[in-house]
Amino acid sequence: MNNNFLILDTTYDSSFAVVYANGQVFFSRSDTEKGKTSERVIPFIEDSLKMANITKNDLKYIFAVVGPGSFTGIRIGVSIVSAISYGLNIKKASLTVFDGLGKMQDYKMIPSRRDYFYYSYNDQMGEVSVNDLPDIKILSKYTDVGNTVPDDVYAQKLSLKALTLIQNGFNEDVLTPLYLKKSQAERLKEGK
Repeated sequence: MNNNFLILDTTYDSSFAVVYANGQVFFSRSDTEKGKTSERVIPFIEDSLKMANITKNDLKYIFAVVGPGSFTGIRIGVSIVSAISYGLNIKKASLTVFDGLGKMQDYKMIPSRRDYFYYSYNDQMGEVSVNDLPDIKILSKYTDVGNTVPDDVYAQKLSLKALTLIQNGFNEDVLTPLYLKKSQAERLKEGK
C-alpha cells in the first residue's frame, strides 16, 4: 500500500522537508537566506523527493506544518501545500511544530522573538516571556530551546504523527495557520 507523503515546514528561516517513501523517512533542511523561502521552496521540495528516489506523482498525502512560527513562513508553506494537494489531487492535513517535539518534556517550547517563546502544555498553547518564567530565563541564555531536538528526531516524530493521521483515516484539512499572537498589523490597529 502506498503511504508516501511529504511534510513541509516553512515556519522559520530555513525550510524543512520530510519525505516518507516505501517505509523509510528522509529529511532535509534548506539553508535558505532569510526572505528567500518563497523563491527556493519548490526546487527544495524537488530535491527532497529526489533524495527519497520518488517523484511528486508517487505522493499520496501532503502535510503542512502550520505553526507556530513566522507569519510569512507559515503562509508560504500552507499555500504551497494547498497548491500541490490540488494539483496532484492528493489529501492534505496540518501538523504543528509541537508534533515534531513529541513528548520529550512537560513543556514544549520554541523561540518566538527576542525573550519570548511559544509553548505547549497539555492542550494549551501560547506565547510567554522569559521574564515570566525564571527557570526558562536561565535556560534560554544557554540554548535555543526549540533547536535542541535533532533534525532526525523531529522528522521521525512528524512522520509518526502523519502516519497516525493516515491510519485513522483523517478528513482533508483546510490548513488553518496556527498563529499564537496577533499580526503586527492587528496590533497596530488596536493601538498596541
